[in-house]
Amino acid sequence: MPELATRPGPTLARDGLRALLRAGWPGTRVVKSAVATGLAWWAGTHFGDAAPMFAVFGALNGMQPTVAASLRHTGGALLGIGLGAVLAAASVAVIDAPRSVMVALLVALGLLVALRLRAYDLLGTEVAVTGLLGFALSEGSLAWALGRLGETALGGGIALAINALVLPPDYRQDARQAIQQLSRELVGHLGTALTDILQLPAREEARAHMLAARAAAQAAEDLVVQTGRAREALRYSPLLRYSPLRRVTPAEVERYTAAVSALAAGLTHAQTACRAAWHATRRPARPVPPVGDWPGLLADVKPTIERFERYALDGTAEALEAADVALRYALRKHADVVAANRASPAAWDMDQAAVLAEAEHVLDDLRRVLHEPSPAD
Repeated sequence: MPELATRPGPTLARDGLRALLRAGWPGTRVVKSAVATGLAWWAGTHFGDAAPMFAVFGALNGMQPTVAASLRHTGGALLGIGLGAVLAAASVAVIDAPRSVMVALLVALGLLVALRLRAYDLLGTEVAVTGLLGFALSEGSLAWALGRLGETALGGGIALAINALVLPPDYRQDARQAIQQLSRELVGHLGTALTDILQLPAREEARAHMLAARAAAQAAEDLVVQTGRAREALRYSPLLRYSPLRRVTPAEVERYTAAVSALAAGLTHAQTACRAAWHATRRPARPVPPVGDWPGLLADVKPTIERFERYALDGTAEALEAADVALRYALRKHADVVAANRASPAAWDMDQAAVLAEAEHVLDDLRRVLHEPSPAD
């Protein structure tokens, strides 16, 4: 029996400590939120407020997944406070009603303002909350509202600075993982659709393939949104753009974003192709065998998607050339299959034509990404 390899004690201890630290780490955003709120309280007290809660709330609201989101949330909070203060002051000056009626009126008007401005995602309930607090705590005093506005701006500014300068989120690794995951999914599901239309498996098996492709296409939508955050993270983070340790270029982020979008769209087409193959198994009469080199098309699809993935991850001229060559072979094989069907005396099979059309959509989307000009760094 061969002797089991053992690892030295220091290596085991080091790996165990690393695993313990990973398990106990609360998350970068949690730590930065705690630091931002603590600094906001400290700064607020130095400006004379014994309990600067609005500075803390501003810091907590301003610590978002990206610097752009921090700027957007802080700006929305400040705009909402300003509108709410004006609303409270105007209501107290103009309307004489019981306090319960005033509360209901201020909440209704605050929500209505956010909805009518079509800015509820930006303002949320801030207008209503500020109007209510201004009425309840200061009888609509604008001086009180200005104090709250200043504290919120202070806390939001601290959160924005920390988010931009201390371990800013770049989502680059998430984008690379999304490309790898979507590429594998697309190879699998598009290959399954082509195989099913050739072999016509049992109806239940084809339906399971279609449902799996649908689930993959739905999950891809979340990855598209997640990758979009990489572009947003880069836009307002000087540390990501210019730091030699964490430099990210616009061309790199745009390449990731375009690749994820193309692969996600390809999964939608693969889902439709799987559905067409499933429909073929439901027909009472077995359709005519596919005409043309369908196995050759199937064989060309996998290397095409894999080389596209390599280009999306590396971005080198060699990877681009390799992906372009594989794509040209696949498109040529697809054109040969289409020509063979046109030359055949038999009528086109509707389900086979649908699978061919969806496969062409996938290849065209990949070609568009390969041939579109890259933005300058």
